[in-house]
This record gives sequence, C-alpha cells and structure tokens, in this order.
Amino acid sequence: MKHLSTIFKAVAITSLLGTFAQSQASTKIENIQVSQDVPQNQVTRLQQDITLLKSMNFSQPDPELLTLMQIKDSSPATLLAWMQTRIHFIIDENFDLTKNIAIAKSNYTFPNTIIPTMETPPNNPSDGNTPSGPVVTVMLNIGGAVYLMGKENSSLLEIKIPGVGKEKMTSPRVGVLKVGQGLFAKLFKDPSLTPDSKPYVALRLATLFHEARHSDGNGASLAFLHAVCATGTYAGYSACDRNLNGPYQVETAFLKSMIQSCTDCSAGDKNAMLALAADAASRQIKFTADPNSDPSNQVAALQQELDLCQLMQKLNLPQTLPACSDIPALQKQIADLQAQAPSQGIASTNWDPTPEGVFQQ
Repeated sequence: MKHLSTIFKAVAITSLLGTFAQSQASTKIENIQVSQDVPQNQVTRLQQDITLLKSMNFSQPDPELLTLMQIKDSSPATLLAWMQTRIHFIIDENFDLTKNIAIAKSNYTFPNTIIPTMETPPNNPSDGNTPSGPVVTVMLNIGGAVYLMGKENSSLLEIKIPGVGKEKMTSPRVGVLKVGQGLFAKLFKDPSLTPDSKPYVALRLATLFHEARHSDGNGASLAFLHAVCATGTYAGYSACDRNLNGPYQVETAFLKSMIQSCTDCSAGDKNAMLALAADAASRQIKFTADPNSDPSNQVAALQQELDLCQLMQKLNLPQTLPACSDIPALQKQIADLQAQAPSQGIASTNWDPTPEGVFQQ
C-alpha cells in the first residue's frame, strides 16, 4: 500500500454518504472477484499469471518465504491459498472512492483502539512525480486503508464495488486491490522481454503477494503500513518497511524463490528478476538510527549495500557494484561505525501478522 495518507486526506468522514449506482455483473480470477470496470486485457493477463503460478515448481524456495508467510510448503496450491485469503476483490485504478463509500454503522466497536503509526513523507507523490518518474498506479490495497479510516472515526464503512455490490470493511482481510496500467507497463530495456516473459510475470505475481501482506496485521501492525525511506533512491518517500516481515520482504522472498527454482529462465531473465528483488530488498529498514548518533544515516546506507551484495553472492550472480568487491571491508566499516555509536536507536523486528477483525463473506 503506497502513499496511504493521500487516501485519508482525500476522503473526509463528512463525505462518506455517496450515492450508489446500479452496475452490471463482475468476473472472477480464481476466487478473486473483479470489478466490471477493470479492462478485460488486465483481467486476462492476471488470469494467465495465476494460471502459470499454479503450474510452477518451487523446488528451491527461499527458506525465508515459508517463514514470512507462516506456511509449511511452497506448493502452488499453498501459495495461491495464502494470496486468496488476503485478496478478495480487484477494482479499477479510476474507481472513485468518494462516490462509492458510506457509513454502514456508526459507533462501531472495533477489536481494539490502537491506531498504527502513519509516517508523513516529506516528498508527496501526489505532486505527480517520484524518483523514477511520473506517478502511475501499479497496485494499491485500499481495503486496509478504508478499514483504518473507519476505525479512526469509530464507524464501520462499506464500499460499493461495481458488479459486486456493497462490502462492509470489517477487516483489512476484505482485501480490496486497485490495479492500474503501471502493473502492465514496459519496465525492462531488453527488447527480447515481452509481457509473457518470466521477469514480467514475476513482477506482477510478486506485486500481488506484496499487496496481500497489506491485508494482515492488527493494532500497531494493522495493514503493515510503509515507512519513509531514510536513504537511497526513495529517500523521503513512503516506500520502505520498518519491520522484518512486511510487504517488501514477502516480495523479495517470492522473487528469490522464482530465481532459484526457475529451470527454463535465461541468464537475462534471472538478471532482470534479480534487479526486481534487489530493489524490493533495498526497501527494508533494519535499524532506525538515532539522528544524534548517526546523523547521516551511514550505517543504514551501508547496510543496504551489504544486503544487496550478499543477495547477489547467494544467487551466484556477478557482483557489479563497487562496494561488493570487498565485502569483509564493507562489514568492518559498518562494525566500526556501530562501535562509535553504541546507542544508535531501535532494531526492526517482525510485526504481528494476525489480522484484525474478520472478513464476512
């Protein structure tokens, strides 16, 4: 879920009494209901991706994948069931929340009163740009956002999904995902890679698993909200995780599992997927530094470089980054900086993924 605060600012509780229009029937991707206004080419593509997932053999899954998802095996059936427990609806990127949301019950009693910390990014993507270019919708889990918005106002909210009907947001596990053209855009410069190529399939599937994680959590961990990145390409943007088991970690572990298990992937395919995994891995904040002891966040920046180098080393891929030429020296540099600042802050931990509330089918 990216830039959640934008949703809260755009939809005030006083505007939650929209008029629901009549709509036609929806379609399904497996057990996931798809709003009627999602373009058919997107529906077809996602169905093809999930069909391919069902035929995959994750013979060498990344061990962290099983730990993060709390599953016993990496069979396609198990992975798909994990996803479908957390994703139930897909809506179009142009879905107007202000016109399709209402209060189902005022003074609603939520499981607890704890509201998760929502970090305010100094760089606002609503200005139309990000570090990598103009803002485009890739995928966004609005289910957790709407549930949280209702919780902040002690009201049970419901949204009207075209072709599906009204859905009460009784839990982030209702799992409502917005899908946009960005998920199907050309990303890699390699002309041999098509939308059917493994890297693109991996990108779309990994994004689904990423968004599925946003349907987890309770209290302080509700919806596994992203944190503001302190360093790197996304510094100042709400595009990182301040935990060890968040959406970007699930995404990374899934991509690593595909890389390690893919028997018909070319070297180019694996390098492209590695780039995706490296980007996702770089979004994990393992330590929140005390600005008084590490004002330039050197430790965090160097740790991100080390994580990437070790990932490339584990996957037996060429280590092209200059920092990777001497990993022991990089580790020593980090250790020396840590020794100079014994009280640096707080180490990230695993958040509780137990879902708040219950999805009422």
